[in-house]
This record gives sequence, C-alpha cells and structure tokens, in this order.
Amino acid sequence: MLQDRFGRVLTYLRVSLLKGCNLSCKYCMPERIPFRMDEVLSAAELEKLVGRFVERGITKLRLTGGEPTIRPDLVEIVERLARLEGVRDIALSTNAVRLRQLAQPLRAAGVRRINVSLDSLEADAFKQITGSAALHQVLDGIEAAREVGFHPIKLNTVVMRGVNDGEVEALVAFAAVRGLEIRFIEMMPTGATHGLQPRHFVSNQDVFERLGGAARWEAVGHSANAGPARDYRDRARPQAPTIGFINPLSQNFCSDCNRLRLTADGKLRTCLFGQQDLPLRPHLTAPDWQRRLDAAIDRAVGEKQESHQLESGDWGSMISFVQVGG
Repeated sequence: MLQDRFGRVLTYLRVSLLKGCNLSCKYCMPERIPFRMDEVLSAAELEKLVGRFVERGITKLRLTGGEPTIRPDLVEIVERLARLEGVRDIALSTNAVRLRQLAQPLRAAGVRRINVSLDSLEADAFKQITGSAALHQVLDGIEAAREVGFHPIKLNTVVMRGVNDGEVEALVAFAAVRGLEIRFIEMMPTGATHGLQPRHFVSNQDVFERLGGAARWEAVGHSANAGPARDYRDRARPQAPTIGFINPLSQNFCSDCNRLRLTADGKLRTCLFGQQDLPLRPHLTAPDWQRRLDAAIDRAVGEKQESHQLESGDWGSMISFVQVGG
C-alpha cells in the first residue's frame, strides 16, 4: 500500500503519454513544447513502470497528455495496462478531436470512462481558446464516444471572464440533453498563464450562483470516481446528469489527495504544483530495477507535500499542463 506521511492512501495514478497537443491553447500552454518520441516512455516501458505502481497498491489509472490520442500506439498501451492484475479502472482525458476514429478501439482495449475538455460551444470563442477551428470535430468525437457506450462521459470546462463566462447555462444544457456530466474547473496559474489568470479567473462559487445556486442545485454524496469534484443534482430534474465543481483555489482539496502523476518521459510528480520531478525511467534497465524503483517511489511519496501553495502565488515548476496532464 502506498501511503504518504500524512496518512493519505494513494490509489490513483495519472499517466501522461505525450507532451504535445493537437490544439494550441494560449490559456493553458505555451505555443510549442518540443519533444521527440524517443524522449517519452514506450508502451513496454509504460507497462513495466505502471505495473510496479499497481503492485504497490495503485488501482485506478488515467491516461492524459498533452493529448494522448496523438500517440500512434495508444490502443496498444491501453491493452497492456488493462492486463495488469489489480487495475480496476482506466480512464482517458482528451480533447476529442480524434475520438471518431478511436472511440471503439479504445473501448475494446479497456478504457471505460472519458473526460473531454470543452470550454465553449461557440466557434469564435473555441478558436480564441484553442487556436483551432476544430469545434465540429470535438462535438463529433463526443457523439462517437456516446455511440459506442462510454459512460460516464464527463466534460471539463474552465470558465474564463470575458471569454466564455456567458456560456455556462448553455454548456449545462448541452450536457444534460446528451446524458453527460459537466465539471467546472477554476482556472489555475502556471508559468505560461500567470499573466492571464488573474484577468480571466472566475471562482466556481460565482459559476454556481449564475446557475441558480442552492435554490436550484442540491449537493449529492461523493461518488467513487468523482475525484476532487463537488457534485450537485438539479432539484427540479433529479434524474438528470449531475454537475460538478473542482475548486483548487477557492476550496483547497489537498487534504483528500490520493494521486500521483507520471510524466511522459518517466518522472514521478507527487503534486501537480510541486517543485520537483523524480526520474524513474533510468531504474527500469537495472538488474535490481524493482528494488531501485521502490526506493525512489518511497522517497518521493515520503516527501509528498501537504498542500500546493497557489494561494501565495507559487505554482512550483509548472510551466504548462501539457507537462503532466493536469
């Protein structure tokens, strides 16, 4: 069992598969983060490394990026990880641009849940946020995921003042009609966005009130796969999909953190906004790789910080979310 020095049991590993993306969001990443495929973990290395985490008590995996669907071996990676004894759940975070082609193969390989980043339903705002005119591909990808039976499908939306803050009702309605869950995530500062974030930040309390507040929404119990989200159901339509709020700034949830992060190039990050990444890849070729890997993991987990320091303007070494997949 992996347990940090504060007594938190760690069961969730977020695995970044790539440092690149096929959208170029000025609100979450620099224009270009160069990488080569030989710099990232291969499918075999991922199986070996993630397998050791699973043997140590990790039960849930989330594949992230950058954008994981860019990897040509994504389906193979999912098949390898799904075979690991002890893995109970594999989820995928994506921008959905390639889901029309990949939804069925990914489901057959072992992915069961999908999160899609969708910040706008308006073409102009979508292009402003992502630098791309691919909104129709994203919406079609969501439909493809629905058609092959993914459930739940969750939409992740960052509300930004002056950009998409007038769309919150439309986004909730879009999700409800399609049986999707939507979660609003507060915009977080990084090295790439610290100049933009104060200008565009909208607290989730403001979003909640815009949607009708407690008069319309009733808090529900924490679901097993909700992560840090606080979920609510519509009092007038209790059978409709819930909405959720992830509040890293206005309501710090670090005390309940149960996750670790593995970067695409094989470094362990114990906090999204921490200062250090611990290289694990070099240990994989050693004759006593399990012992060396365990020692490195134990050291990192033992030093896992109690909380991020975003409130004081410290985002650690986080330049962009494509580094670690959020």
